[in-house]
Amino acid sequence: MSHTTYSVLMIDDEELIRRGFQVKVPWKDLGFEFWEPCIDGRQALSLLASRRPDVLITDINMPHVDGLELCRLVNSQYPDVLLVVLSGFDDFEYARTALRYRVWDYILKPLNVEDLKVFLVKLRLELDARKTASRAGAEALGLHLLRGAVPETLLSEGHRRLGEGFANAAWACSQLETTWRGDLATLAGRPGEEAPVVVGVEAPPHASFRRWKLLYHAPDEVAAKRIAHYSSRRLVRELRQQSEWAVASLASAVRGIAGLPVASHEAEEGLIARFVLEDEVYQAQPAEKAALGLEAFPQKFRAVVSGGTLEDLSLLIAHFQKVLGEARPVARRLSDELQAVFNAVADLHPSPEDVDDLRPVQIARDAEDLCRRLETLCRRVKQRLELESSPLADQKIREFQSLLARRFPEPQLGIDEMSSQLNLSPSYLTKLLRKKLGRSFLDCLTEARMNEARHLLASTNLMTYEIAEKTGFADARYFSSSFKKNNGNTPSEFRALRREKP
Repeated sequence: MSHTTYSVLMIDDEELIRRGFQVKVPWKDLGFEFWEPCIDGRQALSLLASRRPDVLITDINMPHVDGLELCRLVNSQYPDVLLVVLSGFDDFEYARTALRYRVWDYILKPLNVEDLKVFLVKLRLELDARKTASRAGAEALGLHLLRGAVPETLLSEGHRRLGEGFANAAWACSQLETTWRGDLATLAGRPGEEAPVVVGVEAPPHASFRRWKLLYHAPDEVAAKRIAHYSSRRLVRELRQQSEWAVASLASAVRGIAGLPVASHEAEEGLIARFVLEDEVYQAQPAEKAALGLEAFPQKFRAVVSGGTLEDLSLLIAHFQKVLGEARPVARRLSDELQAVFNAVADLHPSPEDVDDLRPVQIARDAEDLCRRLETLCRRVKQRLELESSPLADQKIREFQSLLARRFPEPQLGIDEMSSQLNLSPSYLTKLLRKKLGRSFLDCLTEARMNEARHLLASTNLMTYEIAEKTGFADARYFSSSFKKNNGNTPSEFRALRREKP
């Protein structure tokens, strides 16, 4: 059973029935929130205009707007609300008639609390299943909208969710990034606010946040952009109130779903403006090539990282942050120039893949975070360059050889554990071994084990399987085959030859 709490609105003109539902049923324990009941259909419709429950339970015989008419109206106006009718034996035929209005089931009166509990468990399973199917349908529809075309198999889903003319409506695309780990679709729709199509998309590598696309439609472009801006700003503020980081970008509105791929890309580029502006929702800017003053920084950073001091680096970071604050927020140019700075430094690293966690510009939250990541990247690359070109590299090789001499008998010993103990990355240790020793880690490990095996075969009477265990081989047969491959003879042949020698 899921952890979702589902809301229930109950309508009945008999106070005794309303009171019985409210106090006798353990709604919270069963995963439901029971709203204050309504006394008739007219009061229920007034409430539904501003607030919609997951489940509506209604009596049939009521004044003003009876249960059948209420079911018809709710089915027409709020098709996602699950309908249940209360039925006495006298109006059982009415309950059957209500099934044409997509009523899910009925509850017989008088009420039996235990039977009602069983019914509510079944109801909850149905709601869980509908939620899963609905989310999958919305995701599939959203992904195709982002591609600018909806296949025939999803047209009925589009019409049901978005109306008959959705393909030619005006659309606005917002991109929202947040550290909140929940499903944004649960926050995106509010009464009186047009709910967007919410699509979760892949965030950049090593990002600590999730990325979402929100697609809004309206009769015209002005209305679409206004709705998108209001909704995106509300979402960002709600998430920040929960102590989460959140930011959004809004693209220009387009007419028809064919323009959504371009709008989606524009919204993504618009978020780069967070490095030069402070806002909640950024308006994507045209991608003209304006002069930002950042073109010289890739070479400046390469020079400082390659041969400057840490003081030089700190001064350059401060200057970079100052120029960044004066740059114009032109999305595409700014993104390209910032990434060029990071790539210029990262590519100096002896093993560039070791700094991929710092390379993507898009994973920074703001200008301060961006400069902090850039400084970390510079320091990491500078340290590795200095290590490789100084006696420290020879020292690390000696540390490796000493460590290997102690640990080679461990059967599970691998390069990850060794490099971690040496405070190096696996790829950098591999490169260092190749450069200084001309061997791989496996070559070094095998040589250490074979040297010890030869020593034990020549100087002891240990059995082959005992020597295998002492040299890091869990299997004696594999030890024998590995020994023969490296020495040209089996362990027993090697021992016999050594003992024949005077």
